Amino acid sequence: MAYFSIAAALLLFGVLGLHILRSKYETDTRIGDCSAAGTCDVRFGDDIHVAQQVMSRVFSTEDAEFVASLESSELERLVVQERKKLALQWVARKSREARRIVREHAQASRTAQDLQVLGELQLLAHYLELRALCGLLVILVMALGPAGMHRLAAEADTLFLRIRSGTVGTAGVTVS
Repeated sequence: MAYFSIAAALLLFGVLGLHILRSKYETDTRIGDCSAAGTCDVRFGDDIHVAQQVMSRVFSTEDAEFVASLESSELERLVVQERKKLALQWVARKSREARRIVREHAQASRTAQDLQVLGELQLLAHYLELRALCGLLVILVMALGPAGMHRLAAEADTLFLRIRSGTVGTAGVTVS
């Protein structure tokens, strides 16, 4: 019984940590603060090809290996720091966009006449899986850096695209 209590406490502590990290990085990770006025707005979630290119570059090991070959610890530290920021922004953006899509879909589903329960459950399962994967990515990126996390990021991107395309036909409505 003591092991169960300890495991439950650790699980709750982990969930609390994820919640704190998520809330911190979802409010602070706005791309577009290029100047004091924030006049430029770079979006890498709208175009699928651009989003995939950003994902493959941010989470790849190629640049990290190149910088390591230069044998400059200061440059390596700066690259890792910037890559972490970009990776966390990418994860937060995917999570926010998925939440927006599901929220809009849920609103539209309330008035749908031909609600497909199985489709709705699949959409919910994909959404929950994406949120869990995004939480894991945040923890891993903060602890280890984004290099080498390409496979997990690609899985998150695939889930995001399923959510985006899964909103068509599950309730007879389309939400973009």
